[in-house]
Amino acid sequence: MLNPKGWAMLFLMFSTLLDGSFNYNAQITALVIMLAILNISTHFIWVVAGNHISRWADNKTIDKILNYFFSGSLLIVAIWLLLQLEIPV
Repeated sequence: MLNPKGWAMLFLMFSTLLDGSFNYNAQITALVIMLAILNISTHFIWVVAGNHISRWADNKTIDKILNYFFSGSLLIVAIWLLLQLEIPV
């Protein structure tokens, strides 16, 4: 109930897609059903993908590779930020 992105999406969806020349009840029902199908399918994909990623990341070799990748990424960003730093003379 407190998700501002969800409320914004609902307000925008209904204000953009409702047409005054048609039956509001039928339109609202169709929009709610389409939104439910979209949410259920994307949540299902999210759960399945998360399950596969967690099983994949349980491998110690993969874990070590990911640690090196993330620490290398942090190092690259730190160097990039230092190069962008303007030191007053």
